[in-house]
Amino acid sequence: YGDRIAEELGWSTTEDFTGSGNGEEIDFVVAEGELGSDIANNLVEQGIVASYDAFYDLLLAQDPQPTFFPGSYALQGEMSAQAALDVLLDPANRVTASVLIREGLTAEQIYEQLAADTGVPLEDIQAAAVPSDFSLPADLTSLDGYLFPATYSFDPGTEPATMISAMVNRMVSALDQRGVAPEDRHRVLTIASIIEREARLPEDFGRVARVIENRLAVGMPLQMDSTAQFGVAGDEGSVWSSE
Repeated sequence: YGDRIAEELGWSTTEDFTGSGNGEEIDFVVAEGELGSDIANNLVEQGIVASYDAFYDLLLAQDPQPTFFPGSYALQGEMSAQAALDVLLDPANRVTASVLIREGLTAEQIYEQLAADTGVPLEDIQAAAVPSDFSLPADLTSLDGYLFPATYSFDPGTEPATMISAMVNRMVSALDQRGVAPEDRHRVLTIASIIEREARLPEDFGRVARVIENRLAVGMPLQMDSTAQFGVAGDEGSVWSSE
């Protein structure tokens, strides 16, 4: 009898705002597994829509029933139920941070790029970059070579470990697709990293690879600019050295 009592007392349970909002931007999150009723409650709690019933009744009237995509959405305070629903039903309205990881960057340079593009403190990203936390060999001291270069989209509030995990998983998947056995991953990535530093042109990659294999086969030091510089300057990302 809640609706009837509210009506008798003059309480509107279907009160609705008008228009597309009052200009106050609100970061609204649709979590994985949330139902329409959960979303309606959250919208009211954050002052986005005027009442639960205004939004939920509108939602029930949709045919077919809509699907909500988890993520963050830029809404405003005091939106009409229809305006809020329109925003939430369009996946293009999801607020994400796009991060472009270029080929050839060191792990440290990638962390800096992540921090710059997502606003997550660099020290938090560095603290999360523990190789053993991502099912990688326990003796690894860094994630150099294991962070796949690509464009990534992260929702606001994404944990640093989740960002790093996406990159590591993408690299492992790429190695698996090319038939690289788990026990050979580190060797393949190490050689590939040397080739990438040494060769300027793709057509030279095969030649550099053969030089590396030949020297390894006879136990000869690699004696390459890239390997020597990595020992001297670590993750500065340059093959040039005056040492």
